[in-house]
Amino acid sequence: MLNVSLARRRDSHPTGGEIVVREVRGRRFAYDVNDMRLWELENGELPRMTSSSRRPNFRPAIGPTRMVVLNITHACNLRCAYCFAAEYPDRKTMNFDTARAAVDLISGHPAPKISFFGGEPLLAWELIRAVTDYFKSVSPDRPRSIHVTTNGTLLDEEKVDYLDREGFSLIVSLDGNQAQHDAMRPATFNESSWKATMAGLLLLRGRPIARRTTLRATFTDSDILSRLQFLNSLVWNGYAGSVSVEPVSLTEGCAKGELSLDGKAREILAEEYARVTEWYIESIRAGRRPHLHHYDIFLRRLLTGSPSCAECGAGVGYLAVTPDGSIHACHRETGTRLGSLQDGIDEGVRTAWLDNRFYARTECPTCWARHICGGGCRTDSIQRGDIRSPRGFGCFLHQTWIQEAFVIASCLTREERSMIAGVNWKCGYACFGKPEASATS
Repeated sequence: MLNVSLARRRDSHPTGGEIVVREVRGRRFAYDVNDMRLWELENGELPRMTSSSRRPNFRPAIGPTRMVVLNITHACNLRCAYCFAAEYPDRKTMNFDTARAAVDLISGHPAPKISFFGGEPLLAWELIRAVTDYFKSVSPDRPRSIHVTTNGTLLDEEKVDYLDREGFSLIVSLDGNQAQHDAMRPATFNESSWKATMAGLLLLRGRPIARRTTLRATFTDSDILSRLQFLNSLVWNGYAGSVSVEPVSLTEGCAKGELSLDGKAREILAEEYARVTEWYIESIRAGRRPHLHHYDIFLRRLLTGSPSCAECGAGVGYLAVTPDGSIHACHRETGTRLGSLQDGIDEGVRTAWLDNRFYARTECPTCWARHICGGGCRTDSIQRGDIRSPRGFGCFLHQTWIQEAFVIASCLTREERSMIAGVNWKCGYACFGKPEASATS
């Protein structure tokens, strides 16, 4: 069980710093909320430490939109239990004129990015090729990125050759082993969807595109570790480059079959993440780089002292366009409509999205995890009534992941931390050892 206690201490700095103590399974960590420094406490007492009053300077919230997500079809060859596209019985597919107008939203950006989403976007394969050609024609001399999120069942040699050659990155939905995957992702064709997805992944194996592929699992119970172990085995064998395992309540889905939010469920999830942490550390010590998106990103922020002001750029850094030409702040369409390609964006509606940094949220400015977390998902909040109010279950998960990052960071060597972070953490970082004595009282 994750035993969490919180103590606040303010030192004598004239502007007021803040250090919190988090207890994780009997281990106590002191964390400087502003400077993102971490100490493990060994003597049971909070010693005198210099607390920073540093406040990160974030870039302006309003800037040009870099990325557009094209929800090019609501049709799909699977019937996943938690998919938002199930709410659209018409199963519409975007036409080329709409797609071209969507791409034009970012045609002037110095580093534009497009992403194909669905439904299952590979059902509109010829449209993907046509839009890709147009995107290249309007950004011939600029760095650009192209992405597709797919269930992988329609991948074949021709598609993989094209996606690899054009530099696509992929997210492939795979919920774990065959039993886990097929239970929630039944196919409309007479075959196991897991087998079809695995056949598609086999075509990626060993190619450059595999390193640009993330395996994305959605879980509806507390069995996280077995999914993670299976997906990482695929990464270690050259099928993909990274792994994300996320609860159904925080995915693209409409939250059908959503996880229970009661105290017992949280306790069970915390215990499961403790096992995940043990596996993560053991994998590193065995010479294997483990992959779990939320652990990876929070560890990187912690180890490099890099604060995050927002969960994502929904409504600011990126927009989504649906088959009928509606413009949304997020690819999760419900409750996020901002306007249309025909009529433009309603800036009054968009106002709530423009400053999506954590300090515009109701509870985030006083949360100890704010600089690592970034404030959580705005779409998840708005679908439950208030875009500025973080969701309790989401906060629980983010704080759990961050505390597990504390444990992992404290167990690794300098070389192992650098490997996880991707770079050396900042010089003079007073982390992961005995606290230094402070001249302040």
